[in-house]
Amino acid sequence: METLIIDKPTTHTDLRNRAEAFIEKVIVPRRQRPSRDPQAVRARAELARENREFARRELQRAGLDVDRLDSLAAERSKLRKQLADQAHRRAVDASAAAAHRLGEMVPIIPPPLIDVTLDEVTFIRSFADQGAVVDSNVAPGDNWARYELEVTHDNAFTETGTGRLSFFTLFQNPKSRVMTLTASVQLAVNAHLRVDADWNGVAEWFFPDSEARATVRARTTVWSMDSSNSAVVADQVLGDASANGGFFGGGNDSSIGFNDILSASGVPIPKNAWVLIEVELHTDWTTLNGQVHLDAQSGDFRVSLPQLLLTLT
Repeated sequence: METLIIDKPTTHTDLRNRAEAFIEKVIVPRRQRPSRDPQAVRARAELARENREFARRELQRAGLDVDRLDSLAAERSKLRKQLADQAHRRAVDASAAAAHRLGEMVPIIPPPLIDVTLDEVTFIRSFADQGAVVDSNVAPGDNWARYELEVTHDNAFTETGTGRLSFFTLFQNPKSRVMTLTASVQLAVNAHLRVDADWNGVAEWFFPDSEARATVRARTTVWSMDSSNSAVVADQVLGDASANGGFFGGGNDSSIGFNDILSASGVPIPKNAWVLIEVELHTDWTTLNGQVHLDAQSGDFRVSLPQLLLTLT
């Protein structure tokens, strides 16, 4: 096993600037969600409001006390959210013990033998509307970020999106020939995922049910700095949660504790070429009058990338 030594001044000036420019030019545009037609959004929201008012009037004419039923649904939903808040606080209180337990887990390095070990990433970031990096650190064997994703949508249609926390590492093929790079990584995640779907009350009888769903995964992508081609070489689900609102509202949560090696498939890289290895905490979410909260920053929650284990064949 060898430790690759990269000239720090060079890496943190010319190459780092090039990598950041590459992300803004290539990666960011590929990850932007298509925008909805504002006029269509307003029209659908207005139609949904009119439909609700019409349904309520008809129920009231039939002698049903819809206001009382909706008040009951709101009251019970408030109690449910209080219980969910308490569960989240307990998870935060337990985050230190979870961090200690994860720290004692020693991942088994898979064969074949590792050619290069990188213990320092180049930089850490997220993307617009894809969560926030609250704090971070880049140092040998101590690369970590505190991250939070909060999604709230009260719309008349289903919204989908992605949260991303990304660790980027520059690497150059040291050989004067095409090599196959296998980029396995050690990743540790200590976090809490929560979803809430709003109560619907009597609207549940006429309109689509509210929902909130999220899946958190670890993903490794190798980006070619020369061709802009990319390859997802590892993808593993770490946790998920889903809920439907129904009459009273609904919710669910999941604690995520992971410290292991993400094994990867190989990808060819040209001779002496530079690539960006991206390791991300990737969250796919769906909401319809619901909320998604991924907390990787409270208490001792955080995401760490101690090392990259590279094989060249």
